[in-house]
Amino acid sequence: MAGNTSGTDWVVIPKFPNYGATKDGHIVRATRSIRDVPGKRISQRLNHDGYPVCCLKVGKRSRPQLVHRLVASAFLGPVPDGLEVNHKDGIKHNNHVSNLEYVTRGQNIHHAFVLGLQAARDLRGSRNPQSKLTERQVTEIHRLSGQQTQTSIARMFSVSDAEISHILHGKRWSHHTAKRDGGG
Repeated sequence: MAGNTSGTDWVVIPKFPNYGATKDGHIVRATRSIRDVPGKRISQRLNHDGYPVCCLKVGKRSRPQLVHRLVASAFLGPVPDGLEVNHKDGIKHNNHVSNLEYVTRGQNIHHAFVLGLQAARDLRGSRNPQSKLTERQVTEIHRLSGQQTQTSIARMFSVSDAEISHILHGKRWSHHTAKRDGGG
């Protein structure tokens, strides 16, 4: 079903039959409601990542939805499993259907690097948000390895025995070991 909002055609969004998407990236009302008429634009705002979102009501709940995903699903079909929506020009608020495509996560990340949108970040060691240890602690673990058991070292640093083993055998923190030994 298509409608018209100021001369702009729209297509009903699958999974959101009360709403439509325009080719130029606007979300509109597809059905009449108490306050709105078909074709009325739904307001958008930017989320914490800089992507436009709009709130769509399903039943009694209104939830934010990414506009680029709504436009893509309306014009390109449902997002295939394992794929995500990519902005070809890298501009997050350009949700024109011609600027959207389905790609794998790896392709999307590669595209962001090629466009310079995402710089390579070194998240090794304590720069990794999930790290439980610091470089100084790993150095201490290596120092203690000949003097104490892995279990006692693990207790000392509140990590698992397996984590200590991985560190000592170079499966974790290998970049730190290489730096400490004078390598890379």
